[in-house]
Amino acid sequence: MPRAILWTADEDRLLGTLSDGELAKRLGRSVRTVARRRRKLDIPLFNRRRHRWSQAQEALLGTMPDETLAQRLGFSVLAVGQRRRKRRIPLFNPQRHRWSRAEEALLGTMPDRKLARRLHLKVEAVTARRYDLHLPVFDPKKHHWKPADDKLLSDRPDAQIAMLLGITKGAVRHRRIRLGIPRPGAGHG
Repeated sequence: MPRAILWTADEDRLLGTLSDGELAKRLGRSVRTVARRRRKLDIPLFNRRRHRWSQAQEALLGTMPDETLAQRLGFSVLAVGQRRRKRRIPLFNPQRHRWSRAEEALLGTMPDRKLARRLHLKVEAVTARRYDLHLPVFDPKKHHWKPADDKLLSDRPDAQIAMLLGITKGAVRHRRIRLGIPRPGAGHG
């Protein structure tokens, strides 16, 4: 009669985290042996739908190859890949830049090429991130009107507002017309 191979605590912890077949393959044991051990310890069958990912586990998705993460968590590579894709997390790429909030706040505030130089990234990486966040291309000619700017429209001439804001008189006139604000001093008659 063959001698039984003892189970380690680490192997016992894997029971029920994968199908008996997947775990048997990983451990180099028979499916029957794995199933017997799982039943002996009263561990239910693995159910892909039942498994709940913790926030800590999900935070690891995409931070290392799926194979490495699967091994670390005791999940199948298939389960890790499915969860990563479901969360729309790209495959691990050690050369991919992790964007900070401060860096993202700079997107669209200057040309992509200039920001790429500043952050030591490829222009395509900056453009792709700006696009992912639905941010417009930087346009130095476009003025982003603020409520305080709009207040100027009712009591100053277009030329003066243009000089104050560093934009063209045409841009001021366009804004005034768009908001239906008459020029100061213009008669209503």
